[in-house]
Amino acid sequence: MTAAGLLAQMMEMETSMSARIMDLEHAHRALGGHEDHELLGEMLHNLTELVALNQTDNEEAMSHAWLIICGALVMFMHAGFSMLEAGCCRAGFAQSVLAKNLLNCCVSTLGWLVLGFPLAYGGVLWSDVCEYDGCGFFASGLTPQSADSVVAYSMGPLNWFFQWAFCMTSATIVSGAVAERLQIGGYCVFCLVMTSIIYPVVVSWTWYSKGFLYEWGYMDFAGSGIVHLTGGIGALIGTIMVKPRTGRWDADKADDFAPHDVPMIVLGTIILWFGWYGFNCGSTLSMSKHKGYVAGIVAVNTTIAPAFGGMVVTFIRRNQEPYKWMTTETCGGILAGLVSITAGCGNVHPWASVVIGSVGGVLYVLAADTLVKYKVDDPVQAFPVHGACGMWGVFAAVLFDWGVPYGAFNGWEAHNPTDGMGIGDAFTAAITFLALNFVWTGSTLALTFSALRAANLLRMPVQAELDGFDEHEFSPKQARVTYSPRLSVQNKGEGAQQ
Repeated sequence: MTAAGLLAQMMEMETSMSARIMDLEHAHRALGGHEDHELLGEMLHNLTELVALNQTDNEEAMSHAWLIICGALVMFMHAGFSMLEAGCCRAGFAQSVLAKNLLNCCVSTLGWLVLGFPLAYGGVLWSDVCEYDGCGFFASGLTPQSADSVVAYSMGPLNWFFQWAFCMTSATIVSGAVAERLQIGGYCVFCLVMTSIIYPVVVSWTWYSKGFLYEWGYMDFAGSGIVHLTGGIGALIGTIMVKPRTGRWDADKADDFAPHDVPMIVLGTIILWFGWYGFNCGSTLSMSKHKGYVAGIVAVNTTIAPAFGGMVVTFIRRNQEPYKWMTTETCGGILAGLVSITAGCGNVHPWASVVIGSVGGVLYVLAADTLVKYKVDDPVQAFPVHGACGMWGVFAAVLFDWGVPYGAFNGWEAHNPTDGMGIGDAFTAAITFLALNFVWTGSTLALTFSALRAANLLRMPVQAELDGFDEHEFSPKQARVTYSPRLSVQNKGEGAQQ
């Protein structure tokens, strides 16, 4: 039986049981003082409890399926990051970029398993108030120690898996920003620090129910600030400390650094947009009638904002020198719109998504031009997309909250205790978060990259950079072979005979 058929059967059973309860209620009232009155009342009570239990079981089962599917979509976003970053770089560095994205998934899993998850959700700092099952080291507690300790429908494993996918995203944002010059070993060390310490601490302030910013009412539905800004700050610090690619700002070599594969960039962008529906919609963290409605609103907003972000950037760039259509910039605008709406996708009206996505596109252009002005070399525009638009998304979630026009800040009740909060309180929490994130993430990563430089793990040798890192460090030496060596030799032999 298909999932749709099973769902239809479950709904039919629930409707039938509800009708049976109504019939029993009518009979119960009609009997009044009759001797069967007490027996019928007991039957009614038992049937009502059965329906409630059945509904709870159904919602828990749907929540499990929902988080697995959405978490898998978020994980699949790394295919998008890989394609986009590899396409933005020069051909001789494609394998190194792809390798970093693959290793990011592996090393980030280690960081999240050993320390990241317990640090984020209470197992390290507050061992007696863990947010989820399994918040100990190495995910201890996710699985039962005996048959008697099995907790039916525990959400611990699902939350570990779903939040793991988010954690990896915060790290992989940096890989493209430092492409073509950061050593792979140094990047692995960065990933471990980012996913085991830096990002989990940010989560412990905000998404953890005992975190002080959570209690202040900080609103970030799916992570414009928590995930994307944290990664964007890492990208900015990394590009500054690793320094520009050799020759990047030489006037006569500008064309040498153009993206080598535009179709790959477009494919990566579409994959990321697709995966973002898991990123944003899955942040309901469960599934019920109410959560299903919220997920629908989130999906609508996650569609509108990137569409307008992409259009705004396209036409801004079309009207700037050299007055050409720029496909890669359209991709940047789409991603800018996605990052901008991520914080407020669950608490803003669809019309607000038009404004949020459009402003995100403008901020992306301004931030990208500013980096060029100050000669900060960011091949994939990681900071303009994730940093600048991440900050905007945090403020937009407050400014366009659907309760603000009526004089109150609503947020979303499943994430924030916003009772009695006003817009001023929400802005205070947002500003505090931004300041703390810049100080914490910026200083910690500055120390990390300084240590990598001291250990000679930061920058690749100049000659390897000039020749192409793939040729020096990888086998095969090319990411894509465009001819058959055997056929080439055969053709040469035929030519010699002729």
